[in-house]
Amino acid sequence: AVVNIYCEGGGEDDVSGGSGTIMTEDGLVLTNAHIIPGDDPDNVGCLVILPDPANGSPDEIYLAYPIVIPDLSEKYDLAFVQIHDVFYDEEEGKAYGDYPKKFPAYDSDRYCKNENLKLGEPVRVYGYPAISGGYALTITDGVVSSLLPDEGLIFTSAKISHGNSGGLAVDQNGCRIGIPAMVNGDENESL
Repeated sequence: AVVNIYCEGGGEDDVSGGSGTIMTEDGLVLTNAHIIPGDDPDNVGCLVILPDPANGSPDEIYLAYPIVIPDLSEKYDLAFVQIHDVFYDEEEGKAYGDYPKKFPAYDSDRYCKNENLKLGEPVRVYGYPAISGGYALTITDGVVSSLLPDEGLIFTSAKISHGNSGGLAVDQNGCRIGIPAMVNGDENESL
């Protein structure tokens, strides 16, 4: 259910990308608001790239539009993109998927046990970081390094980089604990 997102706005430099998680079978994808370029989401078009489940390489491509909810997006850096059609390459005469279809949605009810997150607990992060090329799904492991619950922040030793934004962080039970949004680091390490 973790997908690669590529968005273009109206301007030449209005290009951005990151990761997201499909939340509903009709193709609603949760991501970070900062991956939606420009100031006018109505002039932004996005591609949502689904991975091959066996190897994480790009498999299907769909068209999507961003949904930015002002208070939510500004305060928590959250947004959505909604898949609305399959990508059709005119030059190749090929559609990269089928639409409409049921998308592989993340089912938190299946995994979550409402347990409190603790320091040292295992964390797994899914996304499309630029450091790995940004095209294939990448999975990294780590632990909960620090918690700042009043600020809604979880620091982890799982490696992330630009492009992981909007992806999925889960605990050892597969329960979503967060969305990678930023990297803090120095010349030696990052959290």
